[in-house]
Amino acid sequence: DKYISQGGSPAIQTKSGCPFKCGFCIEARKPQYLRSLDRVFEELSILLSRGVKFLFVAEAEFNNHLRHAIAFCDGILERQLEFAWSTYLNPIPMTEELVRKMKLAGCVNPCVSVESGSDEVLEEMNTGFTVNHIRQMAEWFHKYDLPFTVDLIFGSPQDTLKSAQATIRLMEEISPLIVGMNLGLRMYANTGFGQRFLAGHIKREGVLYGYTENNDDLYKPIFYISDLRIGDFLKEVCDSRPEYRLLGYSGFGGVNYKIINE
Repeated sequence: DKYISQGGSPAIQTKSGCPFKCGFCIEARKPQYLRSLDRVFEELSILLSRGVKFLFVAEAEFNNHLRHAIAFCDGILERQLEFAWSTYLNPIPMTEELVRKMKLAGCVNPCVSVESGSDEVLEEMNTGFTVNHIRQMAEWFHKYDLPFTVDLIFGSPQDTLKSAQATIRLMEEISPLIVGMNLGLRMYANTGFGQRFLAGHIKREGVLYGYTENNDDLYKPIFYISDLRIGDFLKEVCDSRPEYRLLGYSGFGGVNYKIINE
């Protein structure tokens, strides 16, 4: 009760795991387990009975199992539950039906893992989606008046100043409410990118920052930044447009489901 009364946001899961293969993500390629939605709504009813007005659906990506995501929205509508919620999304799989039902079911300001506005960089990251998928997703969000935020990663392999500029142009086109930007790709040993790096298949010279010595298992924080000029460019963007925010710059702590309430 104290947590809720002081503005805390309870979370709920409808499933765990993720089938996507994004090369930078520690949750990629994890076995997926779907919870019974009857049990989910039992848990949800307990939270709502304690006065919860907003909660977060805390999953790798809400739409990484499309039918389950739609069924969750249908469950809210069938039970005529009234509360606000948010979640993380991937540009695929995405349908107009899901966006429409998320809006009707009370979803607010979902955060989409867009990562980049360059097809070359998206392919290097092994995201499985393209710039056209991002555009289509944004079109549906705007059609149903569902504001959204995005999360971007700059400085990964194949990312250049030119591709970073293309990413910002795409953001101007799709008009998110907030653009959260991260400079540097954190490397973990159990990701696709980390495995390629440890096998010697990715450039090391002049692109590593953090614990670069005695860190062969990548346990300590180490980041890949392809070109530091990208950081200077992103700071200029932040200084001129308030909706653009770079992690660690001007006190920004990252995109999350509470950011629009600042």
